[in-house]
Amino acid sequence: MYFWLWMAVFIISLVIELATVNLVSIWFTVGSLFALMANQLKLDIAYQIVIFIILSIICILLIRPLAANYLRGNIVKTNADRAIGEHVTLLKPISENAWGEVKVNGVLWHARSYDNKPIEQGARVEVLAIEGAKLVVKRI
Repeated sequence: MYFWLWMAVFIISLVIELATVNLVSIWFTVGSLFALMANQLKLDIAYQIVIFIILSIICILLIRPLAANYLRGNIVKTNADRAIGEHVTLLKPISENAWGEVKVNGVLWHARSYDNKPIEQGARVEVLAIEGAKLVVKRI
């Protein structure tokens, strides 16, 4: 009788996982598979439910962080993020009360120094971060 219950949970959670591919219900698929095996071993329904709950929780707590890191993959820098780490020449000087200017990958940016110290025009700088519409730079 409970065979069909666990089979339904297995199929429904598997279909949901295949439809979303976001590690949403795979844990319940694993739990229901083991509960289904417990059913075939003629264990009481209480044991089947405990097996389902415990294995689902174990999968969520132990495997999800590993799988999430693996599935995240390499993060490719796009658009503005590509400017970080670039070495460029300062086109306009940075002073205490004025932003400088740099050109990174063909795009003109306002720039400020990371330590708020002046940097003269023509100096080579490294882009450390992006703050709003400005780049934070340091002298190389």
